Amino acid sequence: MSLILKNIMPQAFGCRDHIQDDNKPTMSSEQTFQRHEIQSARNAVAGTILDRHSTRAFCTGQAVPMSVVEDCFSIAQHAPSSTNIQPWRVTVASGEPLKRLSAALIAAFENKEELKIDAIPESYNHYRSELGHHVYGPNGYNIARGDTEAMTKTLIDNFNFYNAPVVAVISIDKDLKKGDVLSVGIYLQTLLLLLTEKGLGTQVSAAPTGYPDIIKRELGIDENLDILCTVGIGFENKSQHINSLKMPRDDWKQSVRFVME
Repeated sequence: MSLILKNIMPQAFGCRDHIQDDNKPTMSSEQTFQRHEIQSARNAVAGTILDRHSTRAFCTGQAVPMSVVEDCFSIAQHAPSSTNIQPWRVTVASGEPLKRLSAALIAAFENKEELKIDAIPESYNHYRSELGHHVYGPNGYNIARGDTEAMTKTLIDNFNFYNAPVVAVISIDKDLKKGDVLSVGIYLQTLLLLLTEKGLGTQVSAAPTGYPDIIKRELGIDENLDILCTVGIGFENKSQHINSLKMPRDDWKQSVRFVME
């Protein structure tokens, strides 16, 4: 905490401005407190963004307080959306319904039923390859080449939601367009950060959505909804090495360009 205060105190409390120019009006104690609170909040948001990572092993014996989950959904509802239509539709499963869903998905996978998942364009395939290298290599599961049994087990974990005790299914009305999908993405990130702030791990997955009919049948989801992803929610099992994995990111300058005079 002292390091943070060292960095923000001159700006937060107006010390530098006051020392440099005695003619400038000083801020009231209320104003300096407000600036300090804003800076602290910014630090907290940045920290939460950097802390959040995929949880691929949840604690099986630790229940998640549903009041905490409900509080996160309540606040996430304030995420911005195009024309304020709030297009996200969420189904939250736990307990026996979640167990039945997992069993049905695993059975479909083991029976080699076709997964209905859109392919990644060729120009982006290297990202998936890099992910596989990290997740299944020494920094992740550390699966030996040719160990098909271990590989199959990790694939099945997708449909078991990595033992998450709570799973949210994120959907959108089929009649809505890509701008509305963007709104759902903003909502999803808001939700993930809120859950992270509460000390909960999350795992966003597309694999289960490859069996949309099973998910809709088991959870009673309306046929007019497209399932976008699932979110496993629970306490992270910190004893599992896979949970220490943090994927590298491109330099931000590869994604952002400025057009200025």
